Amino acid sequence: MKKIYVVSEPSKPFRDGTSRSRAWLILRAFDGLPVEQFIKACAVMEKATQTGGDPEGWVKFFTATGRYQDRPGNPNASEKLAEVLLGKPDY
Repeated sequence: MKKIYVVSEPSKPFRDGTSRSRAWLILRAFDGLPVEQFIKACAVMEKATQTGGDPEGWVKFFTATGRYQDRPGNPNASEKLAEVLLGKPDY
């Protein structure tokens, strides 16, 4: 079973009240827990707040590197904030 591991914090905080900030708060709480648990919790959050979003997409977003580097005003998008691994990372 794959687990989520938070590897760093955003260099700048996400804007309060956004789907991204809510998903990040949930992801941090799920550090070391299975991806499936995060996806379920994120889906519940999205439904409760009436905001759109794909929970699996949030996992891909927070674990990506170099995404949207060309877009001004989106500095957090290029940061790798988490990893999804089968075992605990060796840091």
